[in-house]
Amino acid sequence: MKRYCEQAIAGPTTDEIELGLRPTFGDNRTIWFASASNCNNKDFNITTQSNGYVTIQFCRDTMLAGDMSGFIIEQQFESTLKEFDDVTKVRILDSKGQCFNDMRGDPDPNTCYR
Repeated sequence: MKRYCEQAIAGPTTDEIELGLRPTFGDNRTIWFASASNCNNKDFNITTQSNGYVTIQFCRDTMLAGDMSGFIIEQQFESTLKEFDDVTKVRILDSKGQCFNDMRGDPDPNTCYR
């Protein structure tokens, strides 16, 4: 799973770009990192639980390019990870441990599972 998340952040290969896929991470993209890493220079941490729940937590502050950018990122990670039979729920947290792309400011990260 970690490899798939890393590839999503790295972006499409040359062959995938020729097929029309576009990168979502990086300068002038849907999302970019706006701070240094708070976990040993990694972009994110991923943890799994025996109940099929997976958590991705970004290690860097993120900037979103527009209103739908956060939704695009959530869907990208969720749909990719749910391709694994043993993944039932996915949550994405920001670098501070709060729900990614959540304007409510809910301090309980357990409300983030989708």
